[in-house]
Amino acid sequence: MILFHDETISGELDLMSYAHTASGARLVAMWQGRNPLGSRHHGPPPVEAFTVTDDRGTPYDLLFSTNGRPEWTCELGLEPDPPPDIGWLEVTAPGEQAVRVDLNRRADTPAPEVSDVGLSVGEHLLTRIAERLLVAAAEFPAQPVAGEHASMAVGLGAVIAALEATEMLSAGSPVPGQLAALCASLQVRGHGITVAPAPELPEPWISLLSHYHRRKPDTARAGDGFAGLAAALPELDGVRLVLLGLHNCDGGTWVDALALGGLPGRQHGPLGLDLAFPLSVWVRDDAGRWHVARPSGWFDGGSEAALTLRLTPPLTRSPAWIEVLAAGQSAEVRTTVPLGWGYPR
Repeated sequence: MILFHDETISGELDLMSYAHTASGARLVAMWQGRNPLGSRHHGPPPVEAFTVTDDRGTPYDLLFSTNGRPEWTCELGLEPDPPPDIGWLEVTAPGEQAVRVDLNRRADTPAPEVSDVGLSVGEHLLTRIAERLLVAAAEFPAQPVAGEHASMAVGLGAVIAALEATEMLSAGSPVPGQLAALCASLQVRGHGITVAPAPELPEPWISLLSHYHRRKPDTARAGDGFAGLAAALPELDGVRLVLLGLHNCDGGTWVDALALGGLPGRQHGPLGLDLAFPLSVWVRDDAGRWHVARPSGWFDGGSEAALTLRLTPPLTRSPAWIEVLAAGQSAEVRTTVPLGWGYPR
């Protein structure tokens, strides 16, 4: 936590993580500020007045950028680019004590588990369509999906037939039956899927369905806060996902990340899917509840992209750890990440 103040604003800047990649070094942070009258201040913190030095005495400037992130979160680039082996940074705001940031501390995180899944192109697409339906159900629990969102499923039968005709989906795949069972559970009609509903669904789908069917889902949201985390996942479908922080703000939960390998420009597909992001990402909290994580936006930096994943439903508490499940077409990765929380309320 770095306290700051000047004539127009006072507040705190909370550093979640430090990342140094080919495009440079940056700190991922969350801030909150207030003006002298006590109301929330929406301008950026005065980082241009901060002094930053490393363990060798080298000074740095901080470059503030939101890069499309949600309000109150930012990226602080370091200029010039520091050496890769510095041990700490010391950050000082005017009139405040210096805060030392230890860069040698390592999270006690188990190695990610990688499993082959071997999905076809069609199975991967249908799985992501199912996730989009689940997100719609969880985000609008007071409205039946069969009503306003029924149009999202129109033509799924034709999509499945086209995938089978082009040999992108095998006739014996279980995914169409799972999608039919999901539509039945959400009371969505008119989808045109002709195969029988599957008797079982993936565990994360069941968790979100339970959230939807309660109709009065957990109304208490986790208080505003942030958690430092660090996890670099193995490459999936040409993208290596690096998790850099998690934060709750105004009733929502987001995960800050980098996508190494870059992401192409946005490619809109069926049901509002962005086909440029090739992964399916889920988060399980320490109470066993699953949350689907979908990109709310990213900033393309060429060989990498600064990415924000929004959790649906948002967290209702501050868990001690989360399990992250990221799946591509050929493989999936699971990893458990401890969370170090700051100012949860």
